[in-house]
Amino acid sequence: MRVLEIPGDPERHQPYLYLIIRLALDGADLVPATVSFRDMNGDGKPDLLVFVNGTFWVWFNNGTRFVAHLERVFGGAVWSPLLQTQERGSLMIARPQQETMLPPQGEPSPAAESACPVPPPAPAEPEVIDGEVTLELPAEPDATSPAAGQRGTHGEITVDVPPEQEAPAPRPPRPYALLVVVTGVICLAVLLAHLFLPAFLAPPATVTIIPMSRALVTVTTLSLQGRPLGPLTLAQAARVPATGHRHQDAQPARGAMTFFNGLLTAQTIAAGTVLTGSSGVQVVTERAAFIPAGNPPVYGEVTVPAHALLPGPRGNLRAGDIHQACCAPSVVAENLAAFTGGQDARDDMVVTRADLDTAATTLKASLNTVEHGALAAQVNGEEALLSPPCQARLTSDHRVGDPATSLQVTITAICRGLASPRHAIEEAAQQALAQQAARQLERGYTLSGTIQVTVLQATITDQVPGVATIQVQAEATYAYQLSQQEVRSIRHLLAGASRQQALSDLLQLPGIQSATVSAATLPADPDTIQIVILYQEQEREGVHVQSHAACSTRHAGFAALR
Repeated sequence: MRVLEIPGDPERHQPYLYLIIRLALDGADLVPATVSFRDMNGDGKPDLLVFVNGTFWVWFNNGTRFVAHLERVFGGAVWSPLLQTQERGSLMIARPQQETMLPPQGEPSPAAESACPVPPPAPAEPEVIDGEVTLELPAEPDATSPAAGQRGTHGEITVDVPPEQEAPAPRPPRPYALLVVVTGVICLAVLLAHLFLPAFLAPPATVTIIPMSRALVTVTTLSLQGRPLGPLTLAQAARVPATGHRHQDAQPARGAMTFFNGLLTAQTIAAGTVLTGSSGVQVVTERAAFIPAGNPPVYGEVTVPAHALLPGPRGNLRAGDIHQACCAPSVVAENLAAFTGGQDARDDMVVTRADLDTAATTLKASLNTVEHGALAAQVNGEEALLSPPCQARLTSDHRVGDPATSLQVTITAICRGLASPRHAIEEAAQQALAQQAARQLERGYTLSGTIQVTVLQATITDQVPGVATIQVQAEATYAYQLSQQEVRSIRHLLAGASRQQALSDLLQLPGIQSATVSAATLPADPDTIQIVILYQEQEREGVHVQSHAACSTRHAGFAALR
């Protein structure tokens, strides 16, 4: 019979198991037991009472736990002590002849009502037989007998006690020779473990293999029928600065001089004749003036070009600034019109061809973005957008060579598009790439990574039914796939080889681009060699999609990387 104490504060106290009695009866597992708590010794602390088979067993509370100090109670009288043990003690109790009941607390027992209570009889001396103590105890008195509460028939308590130990025998002399032998064996075992154990405990050697890979690119032309999209009219304008520079020297004013002849004969004025106006500006004729004869009242007249003698804006003469007789009899010279164009030296900004091209490129890029967004809004997820080049017209407010600090460039375009089934383009491109791989690659190469499909050019041959001719480019990477049989053969080939020899052997095998070996010498057991295969997808740089191509898709590859 055991009682388990579970503390209220499990963090400070641990559960405790009390061994009360051990019943040596037939059907002992069916005997009922009752546990209660009552202050039996008057110290204000509840004691543990266990009622089993008509007998109360008392464990006293010492403030910390219940002390294994067993008391047997008869008819309200406490027989103290019948037996004292530690927690490890065990009791075997025979069923008493009569059951006794413990009176309620506070009621006097029959023995207490008598004038002279009978003291309990002294227990008999225990008899030790084969490690057991047999103690004769008084049984519970009969409540109807006159001697109730004094003495009853005898019961039995059997207690297990350890047998007496014999005195230790004298210690034999130490076997120093055996000690020396054992020490030598241990040292030899440690030495052998130091020499051979690392080979068994060392991790398996790792051989990393990077197979060869080939990048394939193929271009194919397809004729597809799709769904025509509504035309778009788009316009973009931008003002860009002029970047050209031009230096202009100082320029003289230019005009014309008219000579009048009053003689009846013709006269000639030589080229380079200098004339001075009323403003003091001098001009010079650029060629000879042949003046016809006059016929009064009409004068002979001729006009020749002239320019200011000095460059600059000061030479810009007003009309009639020069009106004087000169050069010959009856000859008058006059500038009937103003001289213009005279200016100082200067540096000008002018429009160049590069300015126009830069503005056109910027506007076309912006126009393509707007065009693609407007057309893509009409395409669903299962279609690919095909947009041929737009019909564009470029205009500018300045021509090349014009002096200007900036120019306004405008582009106007009419764009059309076609929505084509996406799967048809992808399947055609993949089929073309697979055919090229079958022609160019050796056996053992499989697709690694993804297939990139790009529409390079699209031409709508018939807008109404939606027929287009497109040029498609497909590109992908194929890597050599090592089979399980090849991996096993590589393990056996490299077993026991040095790193240099292993690398040399690996690079001679087909389909291996490079390799690394983690150990200086590979183990002789092929099963301890770990083979790691790295498949790397090549990144293809410089693949350009034409500006008019508006369809670019990626299709997942078929080969898994292992």
